[in-house]
Amino acid sequence: MMEFELLPSFVAVAECGGFHRAAEQLNLTQSTVSQQIKRLELETKRSLFRRTTRSVVLTDDGEMLLGDARCLLQLEEAARQRLAAPRLSGTVRLGVVEEVAGGSLPSALGRFASLHPGVKLEVQIAVSAELLEELDAGRLDVVFAKRPLGTSKGRLVWREPLVWAAADTFDLIPGAALPLAL
Repeated sequence: MMEFELLPSFVAVAECGGFHRAAEQLNLTQSTVSQQIKRLELETKRSLFRRTTRSVVLTDDGEMLLGDARCLLQLEEAARQRLAAPRLSGTVRLGVVEEVAGGSLPSALGRFASLHPGVKLEVQIAVSAELLEELDAGRLDVVFAKRPLGTSKGRLVWREPLVWAAADTFDLIPGAALPLAL
């Protein structure tokens, strides 16, 4: 198993092109950084750098690890920021159409409520036109509804697939009127 705390030194040496500059950037001694890289190479059983008296260059294995190491460090930083952020609180007034309310919304709201216990959720279920009126009047904060034809207001979140449903006995006659129910 790779020790996570060795990755910042690895990335710093790769980005700085040397142990001395990496040590300065990390506020560590050059010998500490060098020892951390040796430990990482022992753990991975791979040579991660080609060293000469003038340069330090990543090996192919080092190049491969660098992308993953950067991703892991970014994930750690993002997690730290989320945990350090103030907890959400207040009330969110949500409007949804029936099709959404009966689908995956209850489980999504349950997860949201457990992650953000300080947020009170008020949910209103109605047809799209009513929900959009409530939103425009400021009585709702967020609405999941069908967008009126010809408007680009809002953000597309999902598309409903159109399907053709007919009785087994229905015969489609080319050129004939097509009875539809929408």
